Amino acid sequence: MPRTRLTHTTMAHLRDWNSIKKLKACPLCGCLNVSENDECFACRWSGQFETDGRLVRLRLAELALRQPELRELWRPANRANLFQRIMTALRQAVRRPVDYRI
Repeated sequence: MPRTRLTHTTMAHLRDWNSIKKLKACPLCGCLNVSENDECFACRWSGQFETDGRLVRLRLAELALRQPELRELWRPANRANLFQRIMTALRQAVRRPVDYRI
């Protein structure tokens, strides 16, 4: 009997929102699996998996409702607006280190 490849879906797989392309959903139990898996790690389903991005995002949202720490991982960083970025660049340009050696 050939050995099946089975990788558990961990927080490392879910940490990057862009890694949705690397996940698939089990139609039987709804668990998220890594796309390399030949069967579901939870219920051992080995048929066809759901790979639609919208469905995988829905499963991730359901998981985030049950696991609040996932919401913290996906919260976007507070980005500076254009004015703040320009002012920071100007401050860095003005604050160049001065060489006082003679």
